[in-house]
Amino acid sequence: MSLLRPMSLSVAGEILRRFGSIEEFFNADTAQLINILGSGKITRKKLDDALAKAVDEEKWVESNGVKPIFFTDDNYPKRLLDCDDAPLMLYMLGETNLNAAHVISIVGTRHATAYGLSFVSKFITCLLYTSDAADDLTRV
Repeated sequence: MSLLRPMSLSVAGEILRRFGSIEEFFNADTAQLINILGSGKITRKKLDDALAKAVDEEKWVESNGVKPIFFTDDNYPKRLLDCDDAPLMLYMLGETNLNAAHVISIVGTRHATAYGLSFVSKFITCLLYTSDAADDLTRV
């Protein structure tokens, strides 16, 4: 679903409510799509293309040990559900509680600069290994 544009949490939630499952949505015929979503919003071709890409993505995710987290999963960050433009799917390496009481998130570009990578590395190191991270960051 996240490969379909434009797709939001509210639209995805409505699709799941009306179709009952992701599988039923992807198996819907054109008449069902038009009846529920309106003409031209999501076509059979768009669904087939998105499903093919999702199958390829699933293979890559599995072979690289990445954990996909769909917005309906229990471990999807509950606070993120309050954002209008929250992603339908998150991808995670390792283990963590995304619904912990205290969370720090770092949002950046897919093509980070050397300076950005260096700063984030130092920032995280300061948070993990010092009692006064703010003082340490002034020396970064």
